[in-house]
Amino acid sequence: MDESSTIITIITIAGLLAAAVATLFIIGPIYGVWAQRLKGRADLAQAEAETKIAVLQAEREEAAAHHYAEAEVIRAKGVARAIKEVENSLGGPEGYLRWQYVNMLEQQDGVQQIIYVPTEAGLPLLEAGKRPTAALATGGARG
Repeated sequence: MDESSTIITIITIAGLLAAAVATLFIIGPIYGVWAQRLKGRADLAQAEAETKIAVLQAEREEAAAHHYAEAEVIRAKGVARAIKEVENSLGGPEGYLRWQYVNMLEQQDGVQQIIYVPTEAGLPLLEAGKRPTAALATGGARG
């Protein structure tokens, strides 16, 4: 190879490199805009999908809450009907409340309670029989 063909080869290589760099300077910004557009579309699609998911979850929770509320109403109606039946069999609301009170007392295992029983006048005898009989007979201390 002679010197002129080496120079031509170097000039050709330099020209090709200059053309490649120029092409990168021209295509680079176009590619950047295109890539940003694709990224924007992907972000928009993801945001739309997340919104749809959130809406579907909210609708599902609303439907569940609606069904739960309906179940609570049905349960409350059943409890009310059961209370009415028990109440009627016990002689009315007072008998039912007394029955509930007795059940509550039965459920308290080993807890001692003072129960005041109303007398004929409707007034309870408070701690009857707690005073020592000696104090009453001698007219001793009152309290």
